[in-house]
Amino acid sequence: MTSHNSVLCYGRPIVDDMYYSNKWGVYRPDSPIVAYSSVNDGFFVEAYHTAYTFCLHRRKLFFARNHGVIVHDIVERGNRYETPHIQRWHLCKGNTVRTLSDHSLLITNEDTSILFIAKEAKNISIWKNPILCPEIFSEEEVFPIIDVHFQTPEFLVADNAAAHLHTLFLDITGRTDGLERNLASIEKFVDDGDTLESALSMITMMLYELR
Repeated sequence: MTSHNSVLCYGRPIVDDMYYSNKWGVYRPDSPIVAYSSVNDGFFVEAYHTAYTFCLHRRKLFFARNHGVIVHDIVERGNRYETPHIQRWHLCKGNTVRTLSDHSLLITNEDTSILFIAKEAKNISIWKNPILCPEIFSEEEVFPIIDVHFQTPEFLVADNAAAHLHTLFLDITGRTDGLERNLASIEKFVDDGDTLESALSMITMMLYELR
């Protein structure tokens, strides 16, 4: 099913949309939470699912309270095929998206501004699905979708390698004046640190650059 904010492994849904076209209801696969921690400034949670059966999707979320979130998606056995994986985000009403660089977007909604950085993205596409709820929305009213394509660079080398993607959503409301001037240095802060402490430190440094 493609209408969720998750990862389409090798660009394909677990089950084709046609099976949901008649009547409502989804029996979703189990998504066990395997790790959780919380501190004053944020929290971390990790879960996974094996619904694809030929690979495992693991997601780690690092939340910085009142500032943003880092999403680390991992596709284990992510190099069976050369087709990239897709991290998909369905945005809500009123959101607009502007491309800043090959790896960065600016998402705005009224007075709110969110910096979106996908470090390992092969490419990022922004599109609308006109067939989504045509009885409710006109084509102009359909909300934007962000597709981030990523894959493991070891496709032709390693056996059963994992594909990784780190995506940052950073609240930069009121801090956009120097954004494009400082974007290159801000993108460099997006590292592959996998601890809550490193994530909170990274977000603090980014906000300092935009002070």
